[in-house]
Amino acid sequence: MQKSKALSDARGRRDHYQSQGYLRGFIHPERERLPKPLWVFDLKRNEWSEKSPYQIGCERGFYDYPPDSKPDATADDAFRRLEDRFPRVRKRIRSDGYESWIQHRDTLVSFAAMMAARSPLFRTQTVSQILPSLAGDPNGDVLAKNFSITLMRAEIQRRPEDWQQYHWVLGYTKTPEYPFIASDQGVGMWGNGADLTEAYEQNDFWLWCPLSWDMCLIASSQPLSGEPTAELRLEQIIEIQTLARRQASIFVASPVRLPNWT
Repeated sequence: MQKSKALSDARGRRDHYQSQGYLRGFIHPERERLPKPLWVFDLKRNEWSEKSPYQIGCERGFYDYPPDSKPDATADDAFRRLEDRFPRVRKRIRSDGYESWIQHRDTLVSFAAMMAARSPLFRTQTVSQILPSLAGDPNGDVLAKNFSITLMRAEIQRRPEDWQQYHWVLGYTKTPEYPFIASDQGVGMWGNGADLTEAYEQNDFWLWCPLSWDMCLIASSQPLSGEPTAELRLEQIIEIQTLARRQASIFVASPVRLPNWT
């Protein structure tokens, strides 16, 4: 009874598919005390505005099961541990000068895998795949959402093991004026061809997950040469910014207002 009441009380809240702790990593050091310290680009409005981490990366009722459902666990249970640990790990890596990220590789890769699984893109893709099989069911939309939440929880448990097999490096920058940027997608993907599904099936692709304005976790499905930690050149950072904007569908968050975006 108490568990059912707790689940009921939690419904309809502002659910963050990107944690506020994660988003705070994209605040310019000189803007940390501002009430709205992030610069956020709205893809639909094609404009910049100042917002707080609380205002973005969220949707009301995003993780809600319907009132008559009795899930064995909530979405919160699936990602609370990583969500709580990540900001501390990120701070430690920054204070150590970035190269210590390798000591925290498992945590960072697991966090990136979680980001991908709880993104709106994952929800959209999952629902679109399951809906045809529910055609004619009056509760089809509800069932599809339930399935997507349950699958998300399963993917958060399963996906890190798969992703640990990729070849990971950490790129960093020393100035927030040329930053890595966050987006609603969380994790981006790039392949040699235009079709990302084909690139994935052929095991020939790149992933990137911005961890903060100064750090970006990058993976290749193919072996890499070179150092596992590197300061990226400006043109490389701009390329990642461009890809992030292209693959985002709702917003992009940055420590600064990036030029030539409107």
